[in-house]
Amino acid sequence: MCMDEANQIYWCSSATWIFSLLPKPLTAKADVDRLKQINTFFTGEFDQVLYEAKGEVQVIDPQVGLRMAPKPVTELDRLSFVMNRIANYFAIPKGFYKFTPNEKFCKNEAFKGLQKQQMCDIGCWQFTRYPKDQKIREMIARGEGVYNVDCLDSVANDLPKNSWSI
Repeated sequence: MCMDEANQIYWCSSATWIFSLLPKPLTAKADVDRLKQINTFFTGEFDQVLYEAKGEVQVIDPQVGLRMAPKPVTELDRLSFVMNRIANYFAIPKGFYKFTPNEKFCKNEAFKGLQKQQMCDIGCWQFTRYPKDQKIREMIARGEGVYNVDCLDSVANDLPKNSWSI
């Protein structure tokens, strides 16, 4: 598996078993706030409308009378939101991924695992997301991130402090 800033995730329906790229998560604050409040199981019906969208009807072609209503928020939108949150907070051992010269994070074939005493050290774990730490981003921009084990955000530095444990 390779990861880039896009963090691509795939999904499929049991009706067709055809894998498709999961749509990008909704970013509008109102939608995100509503999706955070949903605390029920997924139904598995990706086209189930969770709530109707708000907004104006967009006129595509006034001569033909072609209009497009705002897209409602569906279970597929919720799945995308949840999966992207999980992907951003998935922890891996330091050194499991490497940053390559083609600017991608890929599995490090040379990684043999953490030593026993390192396994319980929170500082030896990193997030799989593209780095948010400005110092790490600057290091990558300078070209110093290639094959550097410190090129991902550390779990130990996540806020609030001490919110993670092994």
